[in-house]
Amino acid sequence: MTKFFGQFSYEMNEKISIIIEDDGNVAYAYLLKDNDVIGDVWLYNQAITPAHTIWDKDNMPFLNSLDYLDISKMISPILSIDEVYVLWTFPNDINIEAKIFIRDKLIAQLGQDDFPGWSTSVIKDGPLAKKLYS
Repeated sequence: MTKFFGQFSYEMNEKISIIIEDDGNVAYAYLLKDNDVIGDVWLYNQAITPAHTIWDKDNMPFLNSLDYLDISKMISPILSIDEVYVLWTFPNDINIEAKIFIRDKLIAQLGQDDFPGWSTSVIKDGPLAKKLYS
């Protein structure tokens, strides 16, 4: 299984960034401000998708389960940092939002205090991602 780690900084403020981490089983994106996680979202599973999420600390980070996923919209693992693009927006002076594109396709949206953020790969809101309509 492929592993990936990448950090994508907001050009206008180095204290704001997105970290994408794929441990070979599952991938998540984390929104950071001053090195504190202020939002997170599940991106994709690499391991076999479980029928139901196993909420055991030994299984962290958690795989998303079949009852939340749109299998037709699942993506293959990130192989290179060049496959990822983050579009930063600030709907007002306080909030931070980022849209995450993988291979030029919108995959997730993440904002300040989004636990979880939104994903195009889910069919309904769940504990690891909310449904993003694209």
